Amino acid sequence: MIMNKLEILIVSFLINLLLLFCIYPFLKKNILAIPNKRSSHYKKIPTAGGISFVTVGTIYSYFLGLWQPLLIIPLAITGIIDDCIIVNTKTKYFVQLVTAGLLIKSTINYKILDGNFNPLIIIGTIFILIALTAFINLVNFMDGLDGLVAGCMSIIILCISFTSTLQLVPIAGSLIAFLIFNWQPAKIFMGDVGSTFLGGILGLIILSSSNLIELASRLILITPLLADASLCIVRRYFAGEKIFRPHKLHLFQRLHQAGYKHYQISSIYIISTLILSIFYYFGYLKLLFLFCIFILIFGLFLDRYIAVPFKKSLISE
Repeated sequence: MIMNKLEILIVSFLINLLLLFCIYPFLKKNILAIPNKRSSHYKKIPTAGGISFVTVGTIYSYFLGLWQPLLIIPLAITGIIDDCIIVNTKTKYFVQLVTAGLLIKSTINYKILDGNFNPLIIIGTIFILIALTAFINLVNFMDGLDGLVAGCMSIIILCISFTSTLQLVPIAGSLIAFLIFNWQPAKIFMGDVGSTFLGGILGLIILSSSNLIELASRLILITPLLADASLCIVRRYFAGEKIFRPHKLHLFQRLHQAGYKHYQISSIYIISTLILSIFYYFGYLKLLFLFCIFILIFGLFLDRYIAVPFKKSLISE
């Protein structure tokens, strides 16, 4: 079984590598990310490269019997439109809600309205819907440095694929191929088409948990990727700021402003995710929890002593 998954990993990697070489000239000519005051880059770079691993990963996974990634395609379509022209925020969130609803329906075996009105089920469903859309947006928020999201998500998806029945290996393989193009200095960005799709995949991973312990373990596994974005929202809220207003206050952004290079910052997040994945893979739940605490403490240290201070003034830049 492991060898079979390794073969799938290699094949999907090679297919997407070839696809990226084919589409790169088109993206370089037609779809470019224009730097602004919030950017961590200073020149125009091709974007929407996520269409490669979305296509290869989804189609290959479908032929292996996993059809749920097809439900996330509406997110990818909305994302690539947003990469080309601006899509209304309400429209994007509506698509996220619909996608989240479809994922819930495909993974949780119950009917909200089965003839018996159950307020707890309805409240629980609403909570899960909001949580899933939060995952989608948090992953999107973190896609701001070369290799950060692609690197972390590659490891997370691989770890889950090798410890469960989820056939997400093709997505991991194609994402690793994309990482070659996305590592500093990035030749291509994944764009919203890629980051929102990966947020949906993360939601699928969480929803597919077989019990509460597995659910908690998977949430801990994604700590390096999501803690930064989540804590940033909380801090901005208590600072009296509009949490949906563009800013440069994520820890990874402030570390970059402090002079650290993309690969140095991304490596911190990726290595942390890798260590958590090793503990998860071998079932060392206590070590998984302890290292999660260490990551949070280390993040606080970076925030306090290394990164540019969390300042209100950075929000308007």
